[in-house]
Amino acid sequence: MSEISELEGRLVAAMARIKSAVETREAGAGEAGDTSALEAQLSVVEAERDAARVATEASTEALQAAQSQLSAAQAELAELRESVQSLQTSNADLRLAASEGVTDAGAINTAMAADLAALQRARAADLRDVEALLSQIAPTEDLPHA
Repeated sequence: MSEISELEGRLVAAMARIKSAVETREAGAGEAGDTSALEAQLSVVEAERDAARVATEASTEALQAAQSQLSAAQAELAELRESVQSLQTSNADLRLAASEGVTDAGAINTAMAADLAALQRARAADLRDVEALLSQIAPTEDLPHA
């Protein structure tokens, strides 16, 4: 974002120079050489404006990608919380059955299924984290090695 602020500052300065040159020309001090200087300044301003537009678009795309990743992470977190809640409920049922001295095969199966689901979701979350890291590392692979 500091890059955009810098470009914005340069645009404002260039616009001020152009305004000053136009005012000078309107005051009657303009010569043929001033027109070419104005055109040069105008082309610089247009180039800086285009660079600012490209930087803004790149920042916007990066922001949208980050928001998408955040949404996916929030959904994943909700799934993990659901799995943990199910696992806690199953464990409470097993503790109750154990305190009563009863072996409940259904409660054991439910607890195992909840534990398996929690492990699968945790593994999926780990895989997404690794993929996110690799996507950040991939652009640096093109850089020359020291």
